[in-house]
Formats: sequence, C-alpha cells, structure tokens
Amino acid sequence: MSGLLSDLTLYTTFVSLGLTLWFAIYLLSRSRVNPLAFRAIIVLVALAIYYIYLLNTLVTGIPGNYSVRLFAMTIALVAAHDLTFYLLNPEQRKKRYPLARGIILFGMVIIILIFTAPQSQPCDPITICPTVLRFPYLIIEIFNAIVFCSILYNLWLIRKTEGMLNNMAFYLAIFIGIGAVTISFIGTVLNIPMPRFLPNLFILSALILLAYSVVQDRTFVTHRTSTYDLPVSLLTIIVIVLIYILTGRQLKLSGTDLFIIAILAVFTHSAYDFVRDFLDQLVHRQQRLMRRELDTLGRNVSTYESLKRYLSRGLAILCKNLNALGGFIAIRQDDHYSVVASFHSIRIGEVYSVKEVDLENVTQATGSIFPQIAWLAPGYAGSEQIAIIGVGSRKDKIQYAEEDLYWLEDIAHEISQIVYLHLQPRPSLTQDLQAEIGVPAIEESQPVEQGGLLSVLAFKPDLELVKFVEDGYQHLNDYDQLGISPLVELFSIEGGDHLENGKLLHDKLLLLLDKLRPAGQQPAEPLPREWYAYTILYDAYVNDRLSRDTMGKLYIGEGTYYRIRRQALRGITRAIQEMGVSA
Repeated sequence: MSGLLSDLTLYTTFVSLGLTLWFAIYLLSRSRVNPLAFRAIIVLVALAIYYIYLLNTLVTGIPGNYSVRLFAMTIALVAAHDLTFYLLNPEQRKKRYPLARGIILFGMVIIILIFTAPQSQPCDPITICPTVLRFPYLIIEIFNAIVFCSILYNLWLIRKTEGMLNNMAFYLAIFIGIGAVTISFIGTVLNIPMPRFLPNLFILSALILLAYSVVQDRTFVTHRTSTYDLPVSLLTIIVIVLIYILTGRQLKLSGTDLFIIAILAVFTHSAYDFVRDFLDQLVHRQQRLMRRELDTLGRNVSTYESLKRYLSRGLAILCKNLNALGGFIAIRQDDHYSVVASFHSIRIGEVYSVKEVDLENVTQATGSIFPQIAWLAPGYAGSEQIAIIGVGSRKDKIQYAEEDLYWLEDIAHEISQIVYLHLQPRPSLTQDLQAEIGVPAIEESQPVEQGGLLSVLAFKPDLELVKFVEDGYQHLNDYDQLGISPLVELFSIEGGDHLENGKLLHDKLLLLLDKLRPAGQQPAEPLPREWYAYTILYDAYVNDRLSRDTMGKLYIGEGTYYRIRRQALRGITRAIQEMGVSA
C-alpha cells in the first residue's frame, strides 16, 4: 500500500508540475495585457515552484525545502484571493477593498515568518503532516484559513449577484483549486497525516476545468486564437514529453534524469511557443505602426509633392515586404509616364512613352527598357491605365511566388485609384467617350482613400483562402455544397447539420460582399467606377448574370471585367484576413 501511495504521489506531482508550468507560459503568451490573467499566471507559477521542490524531495528522498514550498503556496493563495476580488462588481470591491489590501500586507508579514521560523520535524514527503499549532505556524495557519474563507465569500457574492453563472467551469476551477488547502486543515484538526496525492488531484481537476474554460469561453485569452489552439498545443507538449521519456528509457536513464528531461522539455518547448507568439505580435505591431504612418501621410496629401512622398513611402514598404532590391512608381502625364517615386531604382523624373509600358496584366520586364526591374504591374482606373509599378529581383535571388505577383497587382490597383482621385490629368479619349455617354466625372475635391492601400500592404493574399472564397461564391445558393466548404470551419460556424451550416455561410458571404458596396443608394446607370467591384460580384454570384451583360452594363472590356473581379475577390479575402481568419 505504501508503494502504491508513493507512486500515486510521485506521478500526480509530476503531472501537476508539467501542467502548471505549461499553462502559465501558455496564458502569458495569449493574454499578456489581461490583469486577471496576470493574477492567474502568478498562481500557476507559484504552484509550479511548489511542485518543483516537492518533486525534488520525492525523487531524492531528502526532506527539506519546507519553507520554500510554504512560501509558494502562500503566494498562490493570496494571488487567487486577489483574482476573485477583481471579479467582484465595483460596489462590492469598494466594500471589500480594506480586507483585500490587508491580506496582501499581512501576507508579506507571513512570508517573513515562514523564512524565519524554526525548522519543523522531518515528515514523510508522501503525506502532509499536521501543523504544530505554536508560533509562528499557528499564525500562518490562521492566515491561510482567513484567505480561504474570504475567497469562498467572494465566490458566493459573485454567485449571488450574477445568478446563473455563464462561465461555470472557471469558477469551479477556483473553488476546487483552493479546496486543496482543506486537506491540510483536516489533517491539522484531526492531528493525522493526510495523503499528499489528494491535494494533487484537486489541483489537477482545477487545471482541467480551467483548460475547458479557456477553450469554451476564452477565459483570460485576449489574442486572436483558434478554438483548437489550447488542445492542440497541450497534445503536442504531451506527445513531445512522451517521446523524451521513451527515449530516456531506451538509454536506461535513471528516474531522476527522466523527470528532469521531461520538465525541461515542457519548459523549453513552451518557452519557444511563447517567443514565437511574441515575435508574431511584434510583426503585427510593426504592421500597425506602418498603417498608422501611411494613414497620417495620406491625410496630408493635398499637393503633388505630398502625393509623391506618400507614394514613395508606400513603395519602400512594398519593396521591404517583397524583399525586393528596388522599385519605382510612374504615373501617366499626357502622352508619357513619369517616375514619381523610386526605391534604389530608376531615377525620379525618368520618362517612358505610353507604348513602352502599355500592359494588360503583371508582366516580366524587358532588360533593354528596364534593366534593374524584374516585374511590372499596371494600375488601372476603370479601363484606362494611369500608373505602373516596377519591382526589382528579390535580394535572395529566389523567384517571386504567384501570391507575390497577385499582391503586386492589387497594390498597383490601389495606387492607381489614389492617383486618379488626386491628380487632374488632361481628359483622355476614354474620358471623352464617358462624357458622351453620360458617365459622371470624378470630383476633383475627393479625399485620399488610403485605407485600401493600407490593407493591401498589410495583408499578402492567401491564395488558398482566395480559392475557398471564390468557390463559396460560385456555390452561393447551393446550401448542400456550402455546408461542406472549408470556410465553415474557418469561420467557426456551428449549425445543426451541414445544410444549416450552408445557410449560415451563405449569410456570412453576403455580409462580406456588402463590405464592397459603396455608401449611399445605388445611382442610375451607367454606374460610376466605384460601383464596379461590387456590381461585378453581385451580378455574377447573386443575380447569376452573364459576364457579357455586366460588361455591357458597365461599358468595360473583358480584360477589365476579369481583372476587377479578381481584385474584388482578393479584397474580400483581405477583409477575412483582417478578421484573423486564415486557411
């Protein structure tokens, strides 16, 4: 029986240590700005410290470290109390504020008493020996009892105020977690040693409930994460630890070495996950700063010189994102194109004839005309080309991927819209034709629409997601086909069956399509250029209208029609990416 009790204590301690350590790092990476999560992390770290020293005692058989373990449990208890205190409503917090602050101050005194108290008698590490009720251990036990009762009272107040609790698993985790303290109280009152694996089981149950709460209700999580983030991360860590343990057994390592290797595996791989998430957040922060910078520049675009500065900054960001050696932007002026922005490339002011850069799609540059440029992308306003972007080869000599070229095409499109709205070019043949048929002219006073350029620069098109989106619109009214679309899982749609999923996805796709719709009521035909993207997709997928009918309705050619449709689908995909969804 003693051998079984010893094994139970050892293994539950090991699992509790691994889970508390992993959970603390997991919450730290997913909820760094959440004050409640910070208190939960303190609880988990304190428990991990407690279990590290307990496991060391169990493995080596050398008693000691009692003060450190008592210190860790005190920190965990005080942090748990502070957590429940901040879960109260403002009025309740105001009433209980003196007690909450008193517990923190008194806890500091208790910590001093813990490390200055005389050493207690050695105790079998697989049991919790009853506390000797004399100074200072009596004071420590009274303090623990007060904190324990105060936590229960806080939970009761929450239950009384909120009624039926939504996140019940979270509150049960707190209740069961602090229930581990009662084992020590019972042993002290009855003056008998209590099995140590019992509080371990309390803690393990609390951790399982907390994990369920994080998955189901996103407790403490502030970053965008998938529903499967926690279970997959935990399963990965478990598999890795098992691989390490099995490898260690094959190498005939001692039990002590196996435990050390397993705990190091948990820590190192969790730390790697934390650093990776931190770097991802850093990249997102840099993107936000970039977007803010371009937004500020865009608001100040009022002259030709400010427009050139805006385009130069956008070009520099594009070249950095593509890892390109350089690039340029040229805009149409009368019968030629003039370079207005350059990044380690063609000299500003260089002029090219219209025939030299008359392009339909993204095209590889010819060495004779553009010796420093690898690819050229035309920028169209309606059916007229008014700008061109060129980028040099990649710095690493790798060929551009297909998604990079689509990205370049989208950016060329956005820049052409900005140029079209803010320059006043001499009317071209196309504009004369539009005037004859009554197409409304673009107002010269329209403000800069830099939002599209910001979005395109921040999000490279995910071609797989673009394919999913296009397939979804192609089967927009086929609920059976929509119900098995990968978009159902990407949007976390949960209907009663796959047909219900199809209906919900249908509504979601219509909402996304509506994002392309310009503000205000749709004007009479012929429609102005800003309605092209929405009209093309709406007629193609909602009205099931033939492409040639839409081309005639908008007075555009086939090349323009398909180019705008591609860009509109990628625009919807970027909107989905901004929502934190990726294929």
